[in-house]
Amino acid sequence: EKQDLDKGVRSVQQVITARGGNPKDAPWGEKPILGFSLGPYDGDFSVEDRLEIVGASAVLGSSSVSKSTSNGNKRRNIRTLSMTRDDPMDVDAAQRRAIAHGQQFVKPLVAAVLRVLKSQKIHIAEQLQELTPQELVLSPKLSMEPRNRQLAVVRAVSAAALKKLFDPRTWDEVFAAAVADHLAQPFLAAASDATRTVAKEEFIFSIMAQEAVRTQTFKLAGQVNQTTLRKVAHAVQGAVDNAEGAAGIVKRLESTFGRNRARVIARTEIITAVQEGQVHGWRSTGEVPGKQWHVSGNNTRESHFAADGQEVMLEAMFVLGSGAYANAPGDTRLTAGDRVNCQCFMTPIILNQG
Repeated sequence: EKQDLDKGVRSVQQVITARGGNPKDAPWGEKPILGFSLGPYDGDFSVEDRLEIVGASAVLGSSSVSKSTSNGNKRRNIRTLSMTRDDPMDVDAAQRRAIAHGQQFVKPLVAAVLRVLKSQKIHIAEQLQELTPQELVLSPKLSMEPRNRQLAVVRAVSAAALKKLFDPRTWDEVFAAAVADHLAQPFLAAASDATRTVAKEEFIFSIMAQEAVRTQTFKLAGQVNQTTLRKVAHAVQGAVDNAEGAAGIVKRLESTFGRNRARVIARTEIITAVQEGQVHGWRSTGEVPGKQWHVSGNNTRESHFAADGQEVMLEAMFVLGSGAYANAPGDTRLTAGDRVNCQCFMTPIILNQG
């Protein structure tokens, strides 16, 4: 990683020097921060210059690179002037399109998720009837430290009992099969629209695109089922502590398997599918070297405000205020704190070929 960074810094320095500038003026200082920038795509650079430093733009963390003009006095910001825009849509239109792609697919996905959650609820209720009191023996009182609570709860219920109640591995394929088509549809709709809008072409559902949908599907299944496992453990802990019995456990799990949770899951994953579909659509055209992050809504996270207006190369990552990296809003790499109900969106950055 450091070798790539050093190579990138040297490449940019060489180009700046060749253009009459002073490489010491570059603002990354002695300790560059890993990140991504579109800076090297300056509109004035020749094709050779761009090719020479294309690798550097993927490793430099500076938000801009200063260069000197021929008179040595005036300075311009490469990132600000990096792209000659020829966007096929304005920001508001892009937001409306993203919302439109997602809304029509939310309701069917909610129904699919809810069916799986209800099946899990029935399974747990049936298994509870077969558990013996000895299988629900608990450990000493939980630590009050929040970071230890989850681990303590999981340990509190015997492994055998918890596996009988809910084994996430047995549900991963069931969940994935139930939602796969419902995630592929918004992905394809967004990818097709992005391709037609930019290049007036039809999107081809490539192996790479299929793998992206498959990855999201199985990540979703794993995340949902692991969360369910934790909720089941907490419910058992609380019910047994308060002598509520099996009925108390089922009651405590109502929200875990309810429509509200299914709705949150569906909305979040549809957004992810749409955003990933757009990236794949733009990539297929070969005409979109970059993308820009935009915030939306009244409940925008502070960490997302930090990414508002941020421009990166199409294959690069946005850097959120939390320090997390994301290929797009709703990226499955992000934690739930940065994903759930996110309303951010992207627009393509297109080089004017005229």
